Amino acid sequence: NSNLTDVITGVSLSLAADSEGKTATLTISEDNSSPKTSISNFISAFNGLQTYLKAKLATTKNEDGTYTRGTFAGETNFRSLNLELYTAVSSDAKNDGEYLSLMDIGIELNDDMSLTITDSSKLEEALSGNYEDVEELLNAVMTKVDAKLSYNVGDEGYVERAIDDADNRLEALTTQITTQKSRLSIRENS
Repeated sequence: NSNLTDVITGVSLSLAADSEGKTATLTISEDNSSPKTSISNFISAFNGLQTYLKAKLATTKNEDGTYTRGTFAGETNFRSLNLELYTAVSSDAKNDGEYLSLMDIGIELNDDMSLTITDSSKLEEALSGNYEDVEELLNAVMTKVDAKLSYNVGDEGYVERAIDDADNRLEALTTQITTQKSRLSIRENS
């Protein structure tokens, strides 16, 4: 047996010793399983984030007639984030490739607003025929999603600023309470 490596970039050939003088057909096909897995992972993460935000933004009526507000209920920034993320994945993504939106490669929002692969053959065809353009589209979409998330998360994001603000308000209220208790104590003792 003879082994040839990188005669064709990324392909290794093993030739049998008894094949001298014989013809053979060589078929090479792309393996799109890795990009499809990455796309599926993104879809799962996106849907998970949206489910989380929906639950945290919701106000639900309990059996006893009272209401339970989600952690972010009334928090307009998170409601906006929720909508902006939907827009980021459903609108055209400016790029130099053939595909302008995820719909062009078979990925859409369902009626329940979850992102899904609605046409797997369209996605497979796009990956096989125009892999670079699919990559360009996904990079453009991810840039839009990242921009929306970056404003909200991280050391300088909205969430961190809101926590800092709440901590500052709590500290100020604690100081006011301590001051008022001290005044009351002085009044009681006089």
